[in-house]
Amino acid sequence: MKVTKMEFSTKHYVIELDLENFFDTVNHDYLMHLISKKIIDKRILKLIRSYLSTGIMEGGVVSQRIEGTPTGEPTQPAII
Repeated sequence: MKVTKMEFSTKHYVIELDLENFFDTVNHDYLMHLISKKIIDKRILKLIRSYLSTGIMEGGVVSQRIEGTPTGEPTQPAII
């Protein structure tokens, strides 16, 4: 966990963030809703939805992703 101290005028704030599991719990429907406000091309939206729901292989078994985003992928910055 990383603690960052920021100073604004005479007040001191401590901001604590734990992003370790954030990408595992991203709601696909809500994310697509937010993305669709900026992107109107239905083909691109369909491609992003397909990318988000790509299955996960664990121990040789593929399971469908219901929430969360693929991490470590080259397209992750474009989605998040």
